[in-house]
Order: sequence, then C-alpha cells, then structure tokens
Amino acid sequence: MNKLTIQQQIEHMKSKGILFNVISEEDARQYLLDNNYYFRLKAYAKNFDKYPAGEHKNQYVKLEFAYLKEMAIIDMQLRFVLLSMAIDIEHYIKKQLINDVVQEKNEDGCNLVKKTFTDDQIFEICEKKKEKSVCRDLIIKHEEEDWTVWSLVEILSFANTIRLYNNFYRLYPKPQKMNISNLLYSVKSLRNATAHNNCILNSIKKSYTSTKQILNIGLFNDIIKAGFIDANYDRKHIDGEFHVTCERLKKRMKNLVINDFIATIVAYKRIVSSEELKKYRFGELKDFFDGRMLKHKNFFEKNTSLVTTYKILKKFIDFSLENDI
Repeated sequence: MNKLTIQQQIEHMKSKGILFNVISEEDARQYLLDNNYYFRLKAYAKNFDKYPAGEHKNQYVKLEFAYLKEMAIIDMQLRFVLLSMAIDIEHYIKKQLINDVVQEKNEDGCNLVKKTFTDDQIFEICEKKKEKSVCRDLIIKHEEEDWTVWSLVEILSFANTIRLYNNFYRLYPKPQKMNISNLLYSVKSLRNATAHNNCILNSIKKSYTSTKQILNIGLFNDIIKAGFIDANYDRKHIDGEFHVTCERLKKRMKNLVINDFIATIVAYKRIVSSEELKKYRFGELKDFFDGRMLKHKNFFEKNTSLVTTYKILKKFIDFSLENDI
C-alpha cells in the first residue's frame, strides 16, 4: 500500500465500505492521530464479511469504524491478561524443573545442560545477552565454569527453557510431570505475540488450517475427556441455550490463536501450583470476558464467527474454573 495521509486513510476505508455512523470521520481522524495507526486497525477487518457480488462487491458489509476500534481495544486488554499468565507459566516450569533436578539422584545439574546444549550454543546464548541484558553479572560470574540448570534458566529464552524442560523429562521420565509438554510451544507462541504487542484477534474468522486436522489433537482429546462437551446434547432440545459441540470446538481449534489460548489455559491449570495465584489470574480473565468484552456487544451480535468464538471460550473459562483438565 502507498503512503497515505490520515485523510487519505479515511477515504480509503470509505472506498472499502467502512462506515462512520457510530464514530464520525473527524473523531476517527483524531483517533488515528492520537491512539492507533491505520495498518494495524485495518487488520481487524478480516473478521468481517464482504459483499460477494453486485454493486458493492468486495466492500465490507455494514462494517463501522467503531467496530474496528473496539476490537483493537479488546485485543490490547486481552494481551495484558494473557501475557501475565504466560509469564507465570514460564516461572513455574522453571520451578518444577529445578525441584525435580535436585531430587533426581542421577542428575548433578550440569549433566542435563551438557545433554541439551553444545558448548557453542551456550557461548552464543551468553554472548547475545552479556552486553544487552540484566543477566550480564550472572553470565560473567559463570562463564568460566560449567553451567548448572538453576543458573542457566535465568538467562535462557522461553524457547530454550522449554527445550531444557522437555529434555529432562525425556531423560528422566516422570509421567505425572509431563502433562504440559505438548502445550508449551503454544504458550510460547502466545507469549511472544503478546510480549511483542502483535494483534491476536485480527484473524479469528479466517485463519483456520487448510487440513481437516486440528492443531493439537492431544489437547482436543483431553478437553473431551474432561467433560467439556455435553455428551447428551440433543439438537432437538436447544431451548435457546448455546451448546459447544465437537464440530464447533474442532473448527475453532484449527485457528492458531484459539488453539494457543486454550493450551495456555490448560497449561496454567496444570503447572501453576499456587491456588491463590490461579484464583487471581482466572478471576482477571473471567472479569474481562464477563465485563469489558461485552461493553459494546451490540457491535458484533450479527457476526456469527466472533459470537460463536466468544461463547465457546467463555464456556471454556467457566469450565476450567470448576474442573481439572
């Protein structure tokens, strides 16, 4: 796209069928000057339908600028909550790993490091962080000696922490402690997106995988076994209540962000051992879904994809508060 002035951005949106009835063009112009930028805001339009044919072909169907603004705000506030949860998970996998290493009689803390990373990899990790992070003093202190697990985790990225974590439980299998191994890269993906301030709600509608397989069949099966899907659900007795069916859940879990969101919820339940912290974080998440997310629910009530996704995730959060997964 060519460089556009703020006024040209407004005109470009109008040419795409975006409306300014709820928020005026002048207020939209001020919002783009003070709060956001066009390329990012326009990304949320992918969640809305276009006319397939006729006079308005390829224009958005009754899409208001206000809807895009609201999605941007919801996205931002949701990222804050999810980033906190991902950071908690990172802390608790380090805590669990170190505790299990200490208790493992065949592991001295250095052996695992040597079996996970080469000397060149350790050198590269240290060099990257020595001059650019708060880890400088720790690196200088340990760079002339063998690294132990409990010192190295302080300088590792989340990805390398996961690598160390998974390798330990491969070498010293503890089935009761391996129930998040297939979830951690989803947590990492969501953590990176939230930490780098990426949009996470801009492709809720269309970013399903092209195959028939969901992204994490193990996670899907765990949810089913936990009882999230009502096995007695009968389409003849809906009575106005929204039901999460297997097909609805499968479709949503083909979406990368939704898959990673659900994986993060399950990982949090399994790895965080502080009941007080779990209560607090899930309280934040539930309050957001029950409160702020519904502030302008009328904007989206005709968007079946967004409404269905919201209802499934809302039910899953409520289910997670009351059940083990």
